[in-house]
Amino acid sequence: IDECETPGMCMNGHCVNTEGSFRCECMAGLAVGLDGRVCVDTHMRSTCYGGYKRGQCVKPFFGAVTKSECCCASVEYAFGESCQPCPPQNSAEFLGLCSNGPGTTSDGRDINECALDPDICQNGVCENMLRTYKCNCNMGFEVDTTGKNCVDIDECAVNRLLCDNGLCRNTPGSFTCHCPTGFLFHAETDVCEDIDECESKPCVNGDCKNSPGSYVCLCSAGSTLDSSGTQCIETSKGTCWLKVINGRCEININGATLKSHCCSTLGEAWGSPCAKCEPDQFCTRGYARVRGTICEDVNECEVFPGVCINGKCVNTVGSFICQCPSGMTVDATGRTCIDLRTEQCYLSHEDERCGAPIPGRHRVDACCCSVGVAWGPECDECPEKGSQEYSQLCPRGPGFANRGDFINGRPFLK
Repeated sequence: IDECETPGMCMNGHCVNTEGSFRCECMAGLAVGLDGRVCVDTHMRSTCYGGYKRGQCVKPFFGAVTKSECCCASVEYAFGESCQPCPPQNSAEFLGLCSNGPGTTSDGRDINECALDPDICQNGVCENMLRTYKCNCNMGFEVDTTGKNCVDIDECAVNRLLCDNGLCRNTPGSFTCHCPTGFLFHAETDVCEDIDECESKPCVNGDCKNSPGSYVCLCSAGSTLDSSGTQCIETSKGTCWLKVINGRCEININGATLKSHCCSTLGEAWGSPCAKCEPDQFCTRGYARVRGTICEDVNECEVFPGVCINGKCVNTVGSFICQCPSGMTVDATGRTCIDLRTEQCYLSHEDERCGAPIPGRHRVDACCCSVGVAWGPECDECPEKGSQEYSQLCPRGPGFANRGDFINGRPFLK
């Protein structure tokens, strides 16, 4: 009789028929029970492995356990020095080895899966329970449907408002926000908030207007934004007035000038209609901020062509001086060279010859602005009435000498 054909014979082992009998050959960790028909756990301890792949045992656990402590914890494990995979769940071998059910040893003790495999709950903490265990997951992870694995939470998908104004990227257990230029991530709100660039006052000589992710510089009338987009450069030119008398602007300088050039040098008012100049709180007299915040010396000789009447303009640091020809002296305004020499005055001038001299010696303005027609040792003809030369020599008209307080060689202080 072949006893091995009897169902359930040598459970958890291999039945070998012999003459008139049979014998059970058990796998490592098991031995023939008292009835001689079943292989039972011998409580022999060996290594339990966390997996069996391609005929190899992987991930050995620390310490030695019985086969039921290993294989009844998980059918994915392997056991013993001979590296035998654990029997499939619900197989006859499994039912014989784990007669008390999964999570329990053959002698009825609960298996502590957390102690057997310290890494069983990756990204969480393992909590042993009767015949099973559960994972308490770390922040940013959640338990899956089995309750035995911690899986990453995709915060970007769960909360669409995360990283508002930016790009949300999920990471293991967390997320990151990538904010575009002009935005800054705020951990309190988890959004990309607009940076108010205007707080750093980036606009020079202009007003700053913040916009989402950027800003713009607004220039006042008469100024234009430069290529950098941060500096307003003065471009509009107007009339520069030397005096304001009873609220009226008088004595304008020929030509148009920038307001900063006018008001930092000779002018008391600028523009048409004119507006009284306001002092620049950053620059001293003679310096102007046409571009940027740097106070630069104004070259009056270039800004005001013809500023020195009858003389040569020489720019100095923060000012200028009028150099007069030999025999002439700068007047009290510092801008006009006048002739203070006293020479012979003549009442007639014909064929480059002077005649009818007036007794005494007279200045050229006293001569030519009254009755004289020529003056001086070279018999220079007086300028014709109505001409520009006559107006410069006789600014008060016929019959009036151009008198006043005179200074000799001193720089004109603005």
